Amino acid sequence: MKKRNTRKQKGGEILGEGRYGIVVWPGIPCKKPNLDPRTYVSKVFYAYKNLKNKRNYEEHKKIIEISNKLKEIDEQQDYFIYPVFCEEFGELSDDNKKNGVQEHQKAFSYMLKKAGKTMMETHRKKLREATFFPSKTYEINGKEFEKRKQAGESYEKITEDMKAKLAEKLRPEAEKLIEDLRTIIEPVFPIIERLHAAGIVHGDLHPGNIVYGEDGKPRLIDFDMAKFSEKKGDFNLEKITFILNIIPGWMDSFPDLFDKLTEGFMEKMN
Repeated sequence: MKKRNTRKQKGGEILGEGRYGIVVWPGIPCKKPNLDPRTYVSKVFYAYKNLKNKRNYEEHKKIIEISNKLKEIDEQQDYFIYPVFCEEFGELSDDNKKNGVQEHQKAFSYMLKKAGKTMMETHRKKLREATFFPSKTYEINGKEFEKRKQAGESYEKITEDMKAKLAEKLRPEAEKLIEDLRTIIEPVFPIIERLHAAGIVHGDLHPGNIVYGEDGKPRLIDFDMAKFSEKKGDFNLEKITFILNIIPGWMDSFPDLFDKLTEGFMEKMN
């Protein structure tokens, strides 16, 4: 589910909208369990208009199984915000209707605790800085390059030397950036470890799927692509993918800083 600019209705909001559905607040009224729709959001699936669609049904079953496991290991939702399935719905509120929710969609929706901002929203400036840092590592002096090339030096020798000089120049900035990024993502490491220890791969782990609760602590959300796995390679790949979503493609110039960023996290890969 892609987060989008909040679209306000008259009292209601569409907090996210994707190919298969929307996230709306307030949530659809739920009688069993009795949930306050003002403190919950509902994720409502478009795809379930066709109840004969077997794939959609199987996906829905999978989400239920994942959610049951998450409840087993985190009943208070201190680490994960996972779906709560309503056994008995109330009537759609006016806000629900204004958000475009239809009666037949209730059975294929689920409730989620309303959370705060995502990691991406909270730390947008620093995360964007990490994303665009690679461009700085390739700022080679064209005039110097041509001069050395005309002097007979090889392309490989020139680029290697210039890259080393550039890395030395950028190192103080890179060290500060890594220090800041470590502060941001380190609290998420034990949460990912807890998820993997339960045999679950999140499947879509990035700063947009990490939110902060009222207590300021991070929690993982959006388990629609999650799956059970016993393959260590699946968990290792998810760790690598998560880190690359934070620092895409520039740590080859600073391998020691990469180790500093991932200390205590990547070492557990086996």
